[in-house]
Amino acid sequence: MEPTETRVWFYIKGRQQYGPVGFFELGKLFEQGVLNGETYLWTTGAECWKAAKRIERFKGFRSKNLPPEFSPSEKIIHPRNKPFLRFMAELFDISLFTVLFSTFISIFSLDIILKTSKLTLFIIYLLLWTLLEPIMLSIFGTTIGKSLFKIKIKCVNGQLLDLITAFKRDLFIITFGKGIKFPIINLILNIRKKARLIWDVKAGTIVLYDHVSLPRILLGTCFPIIVFITGIIISSTTHN
Repeated sequence: MEPTETRVWFYIKGRQQYGPVGFFELGKLFEQGVLNGETYLWTTGAECWKAAKRIERFKGFRSKNLPPEFSPSEKIIHPRNKPFLRFMAELFDISLFTVLFSTFISIFSLDIILKTSKLTLFIIYLLLWTLLEPIMLSIFGTTIGKSLFKIKIKCVNGQLLDLITAFKRDLFIITFGKGIKFPIINLILNIRKKARLIWDVKAGTIVLYDHVSLPRILLGTCFPIIVFITGIIISSTTHN
């Protein structure tokens, strides 16, 4: 197992995730009282986030904010997996991609859009997005939808995903996600899972969440609904 001192660490402070930082830097933050025993930490190889006072190596740090002994009833996983935010981010991305790609195709041949069944179009859009998303993650560490909901995906060492890792992660989502990249199915199947999801564990990636404001949530939620309703109206109009 990799020595504690050489691992990279992530920590939670003020509802935000920070990292990666080295063990020495992390220790200084404890000594200065910036972090304390209640601070949740995660490092490479860990299955879940744990309060620092639950991690043997950090019990020796002295801090004026160090809390009393651990209570067995304390929940050790933090932050919670946020399946709803991931679901809405994915739905936003697919909706936006659908609008942009449909508009692009319509410029050259509107008949293709009108004569192709909606289910077929949706499957085509989903497949194309499955190819595009890993490319965006390898370049930006996020997508437009994930950026809206302040979600980033990085390697466990804090670096951006390389293209192979990004595609590998996507393959693991399809293989182990059981939803075959369909957001609503993945939401239902993974809504109760609090730790890292299996595809992130296998791909060696970590999902970083930040606090999301209400306007962002409203925008991200309303946009797919508007796209869906607009699609129904256009479909009804063309058939009439």
